[in-house]
Amino acid sequence: MKHKKYQSGFTLIEVMIVVVIIAVLSSIAYPSYKESVARSRRAEARVVLTAAQQWMERFYTENFRYDRTSDASEQAVTTLFPDRLKKAPAEGSGAEQYVISVIVTNGVRDKYEVRATRKSGSSMANDRCGDFEIDHLGRKRLLNTSGFSSTSAAMDTCWK
Repeated sequence: MKHKKYQSGFTLIEVMIVVVIIAVLSSIAYPSYKESVARSRRAEARVVLTAAQQWMERFYTENFRYDRTSDASEQAVTTLFPDRLKKAPAEGSGAEQYVISVIVTNGVRDKYEVRATRKSGSSMANDRCGDFEIDHLGRKRLLNTSGFSSTSAAMDTCWK
């Protein structure tokens, strides 16, 4: 009586089917993951922008102007702007993605803009939402946006 030898394992076809399934799932999941990471980094930038805006309002409350201190030293607000508000994400939260800056015009006491500019070489450097900005009236803007059909579509996507 002869015994049949059974081989166990996978055929090449079965392995290739699994590889194709993994490739399809990865091609769907990776872009979604990448956009999710970008959304969280944009949110961190907006948080720091809001904190910088609040700092500017406190500065105004103390000095009755946005550009310089009202005391004898007349220091520019840009020199007093705290280091913790100059980048996003905040200290200890990962690699710097945005540079935060205050833009004031000397002699113009009642206007400012706080801008989050994408850092060159960062993973957000080519983000479609571009750079964020808030002014003294709380108006929000996007600079250097691409890939949106309209400004309102960009605002809806990037500022929410």
